[in-house]
Amino acid sequence: MLDLWRNLPGAWLARILRALTFPTGLCFRGPDDALDHAAARLLLEPGAVRNRLTAGIFHTRDPAFPSGRLELALETSVRAEEIRRILRKAAQLGRIGSTSGPQALRDAVDSGVLRPDEIALLHRAEQLRDRVTQVDSFADLTRLHIGAVPAKADRHKSAA
Repeated sequence: MLDLWRNLPGAWLARILRALTFPTGLCFRGPDDALDHAAARLLLEPGAVRNRLTAGIFHTRDPAFPSGRLELALETSVRAEEIRRILRKAAQLGRIGSTSGPQALRDAVDSGVLRPDEIALLHRAEQLRDRVTQVDSFADLTRLHIGAVPAKADRHKSAA
């Protein structure tokens, strides 16, 4: 609620709403960034917490299903994160010039920072991420013929 009120156009309105909702003042503080990151990590990484939260729902690792593609992308991304950290550290230490682009990856292999299989994992993580984030819901609607709207002329004829 507080974040919603902070985005209202008038600060006076946010103060009034806050006073009406919390007449004795705020009795809590929101989580800090470290706690937010820890919670996100629990949701992203496979483990007991995520298994409890997803118990009873359909899971698959089959890329033919959107949920399977998402699961594979999450798993690969978590594994690739350590490689990205190593790449960033090497760039900070000046062992490679940059952390992005094909040349940076070639430099990382040439300097012994990363192995070719680690580069392949980074590429796989990017491919899966791109595949998961590509959404074309209009094609699904067209294929299923859901929500077809008659042409403008047809609507006028049926109203007459």
